[in-house]
Amino acid sequence: ITEALGLPQELLECLARWEREQAAAEGQWRLKQSRMYLEFEERKRRLQEQQMGQRKKLRESCDAALRPLYADGAAVCSELERLLVGRLCRLCEHAPPAAVPQQMLPGPLARVSAVSFGQFESPLRAPGGPSRVLGAVPVSAGILVTLSKICDRNGIAMLPASDDPLAGFSRSGRGATEVKLPLRLLGARVKLLTEAEAQAAQRPADQRTFVVRYAGGEHGGPVEPVQILPEGISLAEYDISFAAGAAALRVEHRTDGPVRCRAEPAAQKQDFA
Repeated sequence: ITEALGLPQELLECLARWEREQAAAEGQWRLKQSRMYLEFEERKRRLQEQQMGQRKKLRESCDAALRPLYADGAAVCSELERLLVGRLCRLCEHAPPAAVPQQMLPGPLARVSAVSFGQFESPLRAPGGPSRVLGAVPVSAGILVTLSKICDRNGIAMLPASDDPLAGFSRSGRGATEVKLPLRLLGARVKLLTEAEAQAAQRPADQRTFVVRYAGGEHGGPVEPVQILPEGISLAEYDISFAAGAAALRVEHRTDGPVRCRAEPAAQKQDFA
């Protein structure tokens, strides 16, 4: 085919010789490249096997060393649960004096629901607190006490996280139904109630729902709150939102979080012809 082009014979021989030299040289360097790649893959495989062995050895040594410590921690938590779980308490910003009655404490009513502790691979941290790290390694926060809020400081029942569609979008611990506190700070942030104080702190069920009587809302018009129940509660303490309509009323205490609520239309004047 190349002869049909009318090229000189010497040029054709030079071209054939160059192609043979090109194929030989490139083949040699492709072979070196393949060998180098295979050597890298073999080193990577051996390194991975070495790392897996070291990790397994570290994990086994860590489990053997920490297992007795965690067993003691579980026993301590069991004893603390026997003494604390189920008791009612008041959350406070500062350590409450012993002489102050529980109804005068400015904080939500909560119940101790669990006692737990962090472990090496699953540390527990109090939400909203500073992150404790040592380099890039998380450090366990010791024993934590979980408090489940029952009602806010005005006696209105808290909205459970299972009924709150915005529970996963809260950026702070304010709206959390559950609060976790380190045991060493429990005495400074919580006052445990006696049986008499606990009975006095719980309001009747009909007084534990925030009722908003509203006007407007017809034909897509604005909805405005007219009256709130129970009476005696300050509107300045709550955020009332009709953003999704009267049927999706949301009421949130500015400090304690979302509460149970119900919207009722206010009585309107009727004209009779």
